[in-house]
Amino acid sequence: MRPISQTLNGPAAALQIPLDIYEDPFSVAIDCVVTGTVTYEVQASNDEPFSGTAPTDFITATPIASGSVSAQATVSVPVRQLYASVTAGTGSVTIRVIQAGNRG
Repeated sequence: MRPISQTLNGPAAALQIPLDIYEDPFSVAIDCVVTGTVTYEVQASNDEPFSGTAPTDFITATPIASGSVSAQATVSVPVRQLYASVTAGTGSVTIRVIQAGNRG
């Protein structure tokens, strides 16, 4: 998978990032870089990433990354997608995702 970099601006901005569950070992790095004042979260889901709707079935109640400061997280258990969203503020967050592994 090619690295993904997307900037989300303001509340209600969202991004679905499909992942390749057949990568072995499954390894995803997530960087969140905040500019200004913004609150965001990144969650994992096994909902179909190409359904055209936002995921509703999140794997954990706690986001992988969230808050109002820059953060980094990793995921080592296969998931079908990441869902990033801005929940408040007037700034922006740039989400960078890199998935590594060997095709299974």
